[in-house]
Amino acid sequence: MFAVATHSRLRSPGAFPAMLRATLSVRRDLARTRGLLRVANAIAGPTELFTFTIWETRDAMLEFMRSGAHQEVMWRWPQWLSAFWLARLAPSAPESGAWRGLVVGRVAARGGTAHPEFVPPAFASREPRPRDLTRRPAGASISVVRPDHGWRWPAALAAHRRDAAWVDRAPGLLMRARGWSLDGELVTLAFWRDAEAAARAVETCGPRSGLAVWAMAWRPLDEFGTWDGRRLRVLLSERASDDDPEP
Repeated sequence: MFAVATHSRLRSPGAFPAMLRATLSVRRDLARTRGLLRVANAIAGPTELFTFTIWETRDAMLEFMRSGAHQEVMWRWPQWLSAFWLARLAPSAPESGAWRGLVVGRVAARGGTAHPEFVPPAFASREPRPRDLTRRPAGASISVVRPDHGWRWPAALAAHRRDAAWVDRAPGLLMRARGWSLDGELVTLAFWRDAEAAARAVETCGPRSGLAVWAMAWRPLDEFGTWDGRRLRVLLSERASDDDPEP
């Protein structure tokens, strides 16, 4: 089992309708892909989108990447995007709650590869393969909030805002995105300087009355591209240098 996280920045708000149509087309292929466990396509702003997918097997992800809708979108992204970033992650601990009935840790215990074959985007010829992160101490956290009933949305929004405010103030935060998914969920994706910081982020997302809350820590394996000009490996190196004692 492994997860794939992406972050995209549109060149302008005018590209949003075309990107949304493409995303909906890709989601139709995802719905037919065996081995996809969960997906969040989230809108963080008029020019910012991110995704998080959990896969049971390497073959399932490769089948999706070869799908017609996905290949077409990858070729057209240069027209729409000013930045694109992708990372693969392995499940870690802790985990809190369930994501639409899925407890990821139970499935992860069955095993499976965490290093599927990488197929770079068609427009990214200058970076043909991802950069390894396994020797770095980074951690990641993902949280998903959804009300049990429609009238609980004010409570869900309040809980999401509180969690987001905590993330923004927490020490060790490197990059984060939060937004509303196309499945009607409030999603926060964050990357941290170490596994301990990621675990603390998950622990803040405990059970909430009337809300379905799932959160889990992950271990970044590699990254490709840039998140608004930033790379996780560079941020980790800069933080490590800041922590070195003065001679």
